[in-house]
Amino acid sequence: MPSWAHTHNETLTLNGVSVFLFFARFLPGNSKKFTMSAACYVLFSKILNKFYIGATNDSVEKRLEKHNAHCYGNHRYTAAATDWEVFFALEANDYPHAIRMERKIKSMKSRAFIMNLKQYSDLRSKLITETSTLLFR
Repeated sequence: MPSWAHTHNETLTLNGVSVFLFFARFLPGNSKKFTMSAACYVLFSKILNKFYIGATNDSVEKRLEKHNAHCYGNHRYTAAATDWEVFFALEANDYPHAIRMERKIKSMKSRAFIMNLKQYSDLRSKLITETSTLLFR
């Protein structure tokens, strides 16, 4: 995989013909880890003993730093603590896919569901598949 490529999915229309494009890039210095162009993530705070579910088209690590630094305001849910940690993150096809995964997890309103998502890869795969764009076209 060339180091100059970028993780990105896109549909381009040229002269009435739709073309699906996919690019992938490894992180510099780490050939086994991909950057995520979009992701759904779950944070956990030990102080609050609570989860936060979000979606981003930025890196999850940068998003975590922003939550812990209260960049989204002192009145936001994550502002109640500064010890948020990434519980897990799921790579999405694109940002709308990340939002659909976020909404599905939130709709379950279940701590057990979140714990099971982390523990069982088949449950994560099912969530990713059920919320993929192919089902929403």
